[in-house]
Amino acid sequence: QGVDYSACGNTTIRRLETRTNYTINNLYLLSNNTLIFNVTSDDLILNATQLIGNLNLTALTNLSLYSTSFINASDKGNPNGTFEGKGVNGGASQGGGGGGYGGIGATSENNIKGGQQYGDPFAPSLFGSPGGAGNNGPNLATRGGGLVYLNISGTLWNNVTIAADGETISVITNNGGAGSGGSIWIDTANYYGTGKLSAIGGNTPNGANIGGSGGGGRIAVYYNTTNSEVAFNTTDIKSPESPDPTVTSGDPGTAVFIDKDDKNIYIVGG
Repeated sequence: QGVDYSACGNTTIRRLETRTNYTINNLYLLSNNTLIFNVTSDDLILNATQLIGNLNLTALTNLSLYSTSFINASDKGNPNGTFEGKGVNGGASQGGGGGGYGGIGATSENNIKGGQQYGDPFAPSLFGSPGGAGNNGPNLATRGGGLVYLNISGTLWNNVTIAADGETISVITNNGGAGSGGSIWIDTANYYGTGKLSAIGGNTPNGANIGGSGGGGRIAVYYNTTNSEVAFNTTDIKSPESPDPTVTSGDPGTAVFIDKDDKNIYIVGG
């Protein structure tokens, strides 16, 4: 209490007693780091619950995400600084390149290159990267997307949007590049529901000497069975096109759905 969320470290939520299942109602939880649920071998139901931050939820038997809930690790990736997929900094009166991760970040209006690809498309465990700074440094870029990791031994009913998007730029002149999408890694026995997965790059506005948009992130879902409600093509890993016509998009990220026991793979993109 009394501490800004950005000053907090990882937050671990522990169970108070052993039960067959837990239902969480009307919870809003915000962290600038990682939310860790220590509810091993239980069933967890999230209803009207918003979890904002990087999420590490492992060793559950079943997880049900009601449509009234939301999991959002957007903008929770790597900040400005040096990182593998960081966009190139722009010089005086130049925008920076977009951040890269699953896809290469977009070049800026001034042809400043975006960040490169890195990481493993089959084990997306890394944060997205920031874009390059603009105007010789003072106009900072935005963060990449964060990380959501769900390891469920039984059934995941996903009826929510799970997002790890890059942060969008708001400065309209000589701005930095936007951050790339982050990571969503799901491993479960049964994957059901109408939910959507998103790891898109951040966008840039219409203006002068605009930076590049962020490349797409990485998503991997492992399962044994699924149902007709699941629509793999609702997964989004794009690098958005800026409304500024002088800036093109970067590359989309990677997204795969892997049937573990039948050894089939459905490639959404990348």
